[in-house]
Amino acid sequence: MYLSVIVSIIVGIVVGVVFSVVFGVYNQKTTDTKLYKFFGIRSDALVSDGLLFGITGGLIAIAGMSVIVRDTEYITEYPFRFLVELLYISIIPSLIVFIMTYLRFGEISPHTWIEFTVVTIKFMAFHILMQLCGFYRSVFGI
Repeated sequence: MYLSVIVSIIVGIVVGVVFSVVFGVYNQKTTDTKLYKFFGIRSDALVSDGLLFGITGGLIAIAGMSVIVRDTEYITEYPFRFLVELLYISIIPSLIVFIMTYLRFGEISPHTWIEFTVVTIKFMAFHILMQLCGFYRSVFGI
């Protein structure tokens, strides 16, 4: 287990250094002083597309593992506990949407409620997938 943590940290550092070198050395200046191009692709588009690709790929992998593993033991044995856990894990982090909106704009709009709902549903789906793919059993040894 400790080896996987160390490998994850090392991979994160290496990827960070590679991105720093790529965007720091091999960039082309544009009219925007905060925007660079790499192989003709705008850096903001490269980063946002890369993040979207990584998140989508990760969710597909987790969904695939959920179908294969189907770890439903905790859900079936303790449905109320799982529901409370699901609500905590989804609602509490989503509250940041309200805090950010209020601090930046001074009011909560109907659009804020929509964003809160979308983020909450995303966290719910992620938590369910993590349970079904066996991640929590592996990490917590339960």
